[in-house]
Amino acid sequence: MGTGKVLCIIGAILTLISTFLLSLFSIDITSAGVWLEAETAYGSGLGFFLHIGDIFGDIDGVATEVGVESFLIYIFIVLLIFWAISGILQLIGVKSKAAGIIGSIMPLFLGVIIILATFITLPDFFGGFTVLLSDNTQLLGFLPYDLPLGGFSLGAYTLTAGGILGLIGGIKGP
Repeated sequence: MGTGKVLCIIGAILTLISTFLLSLFSIDITSAGVWLEAETAYGSGLGFFLHIGDIFGDIDGVATEVGVESFLIYIFIVLLIFWAISGILQLIGVKSKAAGIIGSIMPLFLGVIIILATFITLPDFFGGFTVLLSDNTQLLGFLPYDLPLGGFSLGAYTLTAGGILGLIGGIKGP
């Protein structure tokens, strides 16, 4: 098995684990809003999928709460769905160079945005990403697993690493 295939597989595994099992960030919310209660909220793919029905049910309300236009919420939803399936696209990158590269773009982008948000002030519309990913509950008492490392959690590191490995594996090819 070639180096490109191995990197795509490792990148896909890191992306899938980061998306569904690890928290990308945790924030303490002081007041209730949208579907979030005033307590610690965890950002992950699970939080997004738990509330995708709520998002589609009240796009205008979510947009008002987040402070962005409604069309941006639709764009965020499309990008987050693409992020959620990007680990599978990276696995397809074992056979197709293009799928490995395309599947690595969104995890890399999202991981870098979350990491950058702790060091610099990003435009307000990036707050829409954090709200759409956030949920107060943890499934089974520990999912998504939250290990805070600085201003974000372990999942942001592994998501970025999965995107980088998948991108290198996709460029190198099967």
